Order: sequence, then structure tokens, then C-alpha cells
Amino acid sequence: MQEYNLTIQLPQGETVNENIPEGTTFETLAFKYQQNFKDKIVLAMLNNRLQELNKPIPKDGKLEFLTMTGRDGKRAYRRSVTILLQKAVYNLYKKRAKVRVCYSLGDGYYCELEGMELTREMLTDMKEENE
Repeated sequence: MQEYNLTIQLPQGETVNENIPEGTTFETLAFKYQQNFKDKIVLAMLNNRLQELNKPIPKDGKLEFLTMTGRDGKRAYRRSVTILLQKAVYNLYKKRAKVRVCYSLGDGYYCELEGMELTREMLTDMKEENE
């Protein structure tokens, strides 16, 4: 089995060298090093390329973790939440309604629900769908 050599960048400029077996995911290492970060790790960057945490590490290189407080981490989190909202609406209302992302607004998105009038009950249903 192949091993990959990673230089892992931690906060405050500290680095750690680690050999990991082939098939190890970014998520496994994120979990291992999470205690070094103040905020939740949401993405990895291997050799300056963004990587999803559920993917296996494909090669040697420099690994950095991104949290929700950084620009790329915020973007990834915001997109993920938007996709979850769209999926919840689809699961609950099929083709009767859909979420349209109109534009970004500050640190979020302005979205509209098309096809149905939004009610508090619908908001509760969408929240429960994502739990």
C-alpha cells in the first residue's frame, strides 16, 4: 500500500509532517487536527487546490485546512446550506415549488420560493427535513 507525505499547515505558522496511508480522507485528518483550530474545518487545500473533506488524499504535498471564518470556507458553507435548502424544498414539494437563488447579499444569498407562498409551517417542515 502506498503512503503519502504531507506537510500540514496549522494555525500560527506551525507545520507537521505526516505520512498517511493511501485511501485516507481529508476528513480523517481534519478530525485529527480540529483541536488546533478555533473554528470548524470545512475544506482542505492540497498544493493550493481546494478539496472536499470526503475525498481521499491523492498525492504528497502541502495541506492546509480552511475554516468557516475564511473567505473560501464561508463560500463553501454558504453553497452547501443553499443546496440543502433546495433539496429540502424538492423533497417536500417536488415540482410544486423551487428555491431560486437571486443574488448574494452581504455574507448570504437572497433567495425566493417560486410556485408556493411561504408559510411558517413550511419553514418548520424544511428545518425538520434537514435534521
